[in-house]
Amino acid sequence: MEIPLLHCTKENKLYFQSISRGLEPLKTSTSEVRNYRTRHIVTLTDLLHLNVSRHNWSLAYKIFATLIRIPGVQIKSLWGIGVEILDNLSNSSSGLDFLQWMCQIYSSKSRFVQNINYRSIVPPFQTGSRTHTAKFAITYLWSSLINCQKSMEPSPNIIDKPFDTENDLLQELIDKISEWVLTPPFMEDAEVWFIYASCHLLKADTLSRQFVNDNKNNDLIGLDRDIKINQVIKHIHYVRTFLKICLDKGGFAVPSRLIENQLKSFESRLYGEAQDIQERDVANVYDSIDNSSVENSFGDVYETNAEFLDTQLMDLSPEDNGLDEMHYSDEDSSE
Repeated sequence: MEIPLLHCTKENKLYFQSISRGLEPLKTSTSEVRNYRTRHIVTLTDLLHLNVSRHNWSLAYKIFATLIRIPGVQIKSLWGIGVEILDNLSNSSSGLDFLQWMCQIYSSKSRFVQNINYRSIVPPFQTGSRTHTAKFAITYLWSSLINCQKSMEPSPNIIDKPFDTENDLLQELIDKISEWVLTPPFMEDAEVWFIYASCHLLKADTLSRQFVNDNKNNDLIGLDRDIKINQVIKHIHYVRTFLKICLDKGGFAVPSRLIENQLKSFESRLYGEAQDIQERDVANVYDSIDNSSVENSFGDVYETNAEFLDTQLMDLSPEDNGLDEMHYSDEDSSE
């Protein structure tokens, strides 16, 4: 006996026919959705991920631009895939500009309103609040730091590139973070403090590289050299201070030993190369002198290597210096 399906919907008719034939209907993402707007959003979302996986960036950008204009779609839940599309799409604004726009539009200072139903809003770790830093804000800081590092890399086509230490992208990022850490939730976020320390670490690295070629160019002399040295020391101090704050906040792993080794290498650049040149000059003069040991009045033994001869004679006491002069005068008289 055939069951009449005259007044059934097309979907119910297909479902009944499939069940009667022993088939199992596959539930799609839109099978239980009755709202046409929601169906449209689900379909566009599937097409968006499909084109991103196929690296069809132009079509993915059009779908993304259409999707974020539909009422009810939270752009704060789609910013990640939007940044990926903008970074890979030519002739368009970068993902960094998009993240900067989001940080300006979606502030973390919004107040809680009791008349608003917050069930349909994305979680605080995505949107940001006074206690949770938004993920797009953290991503913006990391992306800006990486962009600054790439912009400071020396170009093979440019020789002796001058150092712009005043008006550069890194200084703008440092000024921005210095304002952010004065207000919650950034002031309590350990990751923000680590990024802040990393900015000063990159700044100290850039400034200290000037001293590597100082002896070749002779650009840094006198007062100018002292000012540059103080700037490097200042940024090294900021790195240690902000890393300590990051460790005090907790919840973020920090490679302290690696960073400390890098800071020591920056400090060695300030005086290391000039000292090495002086040592090489002294070594050329005293190549024929054999190594010996000298004992001072305190019983300390000094190894008088040729390259360290000038500096180690200064460690001898005045009495030892006098004895050395008498010793050499006796040898001359005996001859």
